[in-house]
Formats: sequence, structure tokens, C-alpha cells
Amino acid sequence: MASKRPFVFRRNSSRSTPTPFRDLASSFATRREIFRSFLSLQQGWAQQLLKHVQTLFVLLVLLLLLLLLLLLWLLLLWLWLLLKHVQTLFLLTQVTSNHSLKHVQTLFFA
Repeated sequence: MASKRPFVFRRNSSRSTPTPFRDLASSFATRREIFRSFLSLQQGWAQQLLKHVQTLFVLLVLLLLLLLLLLLWLLLLWLWLLLKHVQTLFLLTQVTSNHSLKHVQTLFFA
């Protein structure tokens, strides 16, 4: 004969069988975790973007300084060439005032 056990009303405490309230709570917890991870990813992404922008700004400033240095060098070269040109013209006027034009032609175009 089979033994009869008395019926005992038990509350469903096992987590393996979800209740509607537990489903809702876990759903909210999951959404909250997803939102928090999304925010942390956004913050990390923003920090990385800020680092890249700072690096690009520094590179831009260095490039502008290099361009300024190049322009300064070109200005000095232009002034030096202008000075050489003025010296040549001065020497040419001295030669033409002291000697004949034929002598200048043989001096410069020979």
C-alpha cells in the first residue's frame, strides 16, 4: 500500500521556477545593468575621444609652429637674396661709373 503524505502548502521559494513578480524585477535589474554598462561605455568613449582631440590639438599647434618657422626661414632667405641683389647692383653701378660699358659687358657676360 502506498504511503500517503499529508498535503503541505509551500511557498514557491525556488528560483528555478520564476513568478511574474520575479520576472519583472529581474527584467528591471537587467535593464538597469544594461543602462549602467551603456553609460560606462559612453563615458569611456567620451574620455577616449577627448584624449584624441587633445592629441590632435597638440599636433595642430606643432604643425602651425613648424609652418611659422618655415615662413620665417623663407623671409630670411628672401632678405638675404635681396641684399645680394642690392650688392650686385651697387657693384655694377660702381663698375659702370669707373669703367666703360664695354668693360662691364666683358666682366659679366664673358
